[in-house]
Amino acid sequence: MGLFFTPLDLILSSSSKLRLLRALHGMRSPVSGREVASTAGVAVQPAQRSLAQLVALGVVHRDDTRSQHLYTLNRQNVLVQRALGPLFQAEEARVDEVFRELARAVGGKPGKSLEGLYLFGSAARGRDRVGSDFDVLAVVSGPAQVDTVHETLAQSAEQLYTRYGLRLSAVVLDLAKLRTMHADGDALIAELLRDNRRITGKRLEEIVHGHTRKQKGS
Repeated sequence: MGLFFTPLDLILSSSSKLRLLRALHGMRSPVSGREVASTAGVAVQPAQRSLAQLVALGVVHRDDTRSQHLYTLNRQNVLVQRALGPLFQAEEARVDEVFRELARAVGGKPGKSLEGLYLFGSAARGRDRVGSDFDVLAVVSGPAQVDTVHETLAQSAEQLYTRYGLRLSAVVLDLAKLRTMHADGDALIAELLRDNRRITGKRLEEIVHGHTRKQKGS
């Protein structure tokens, strides 16, 4: 089939194009090729080639100024409106949905037993690949809640994989053990403090260091 019938073959033919389109989708003002390449994590020369093709296909608009080319996503293009825009919106919404499902699985909002729930590992760092574990830490108030929360998360694993393709690997620690491990210089706790995304509850740094100030949001 030719380009008229299957333009998505070329529009989505490489990870570079997809990353550039995702970056432009999040931008409302015209940006230089170097800026969008940097935001997308694509080297400048491959980005320039990909942008030229996307401009030729009409999904990206290029404004030629005296000093540089400026790029914007062509939001009037029918494929951007009906396919690419909804695709990136669904991708963004998926993160919030996964976090909500995990929070609901362990009882919704933090209470007497749950201190917080956190994403860590390669997913939190943005380095996960196909087959990577989806690492989640649950911090509970006392040792009596550890097994219950771990079992609850384990029961959510199949649903998480079926709906989102995520392979859940859960770690559940009670508050005292978490702080003891931190005091002992445990490598896992150091990693958690360095790279974590809060799903619900207090900031992990607050919990580890025993701060009492509450944070807004989840």
